[in-house]
Amino acid sequence: MARSVIAVTALVVLAAQAGLGRPAAAGLFEDLFEEGRAAVQRLDHAAALRLWLPLADQGDVRAQVNVGRLYDNGEGTPEDYGEALTWYRKAADQGDAQAQYRLGAMYLIGKGVKRDVAEAAKWYRRAADQGFARAQVILGDIYSVGKGLPRDLVRAYMWFSLAAGQGDANGMQRRDAVSRGMKPSQIAEAGKLVRQRQPAIGDRN
Repeated sequence: MARSVIAVTALVVLAAQAGLGRPAAAGLFEDLFEEGRAAVQRLDHAAALRLWLPLADQGDVRAQVNVGRLYDNGEGTPEDYGEALTWYRKAADQGDAQAQYRLGAMYLIGKGVKRDVAEAAKWYRRAADQGFARAQVILGDIYSVGKGLPRDLVRAYMWFSLAAGQGDANGMQRRDAVSRGMKPSQIAEAGKLVRQRQPAIGDRN
């Protein structure tokens, strides 16, 4: 049976504020989140939004990212980049790498916000620091082109290499391409940076 927004909200608020202990509340949140995933699988995005919005309001990071994505793509609701930006930011501020990546994309292309490559790079950097390969590739692109950040082939190579080290094909291709315009000393410097960063990134995961 489909749950209404009011019913789901009531369940979530009761779990968060009243007699359910933390394990029971966490279990309810998990059940509702999984119901939302099942709704997406059967292409009922409106039902997923009804289930995830109350969780997102209570600070559930996974729900916040997914609510942002639904608004971003216009799935189950009219497309609303402002709402997408709001929910991505809430999750990004809690340290979610996917949300940071998506927020960076909004700023990079000016989706629901004024285009700001420097701001995009800030959010991509936060995701990249957590080992998010797609963010590492795009941050490398930004450094290799020099828009929004000073052009820096050493750092571009470093980020491409970190992504490549996770098996990312785009990272491999871009690393090899950017290396053709670099001196051996620059490649050696970039390699040193990669070695310095790999343990730190690994420790975050």
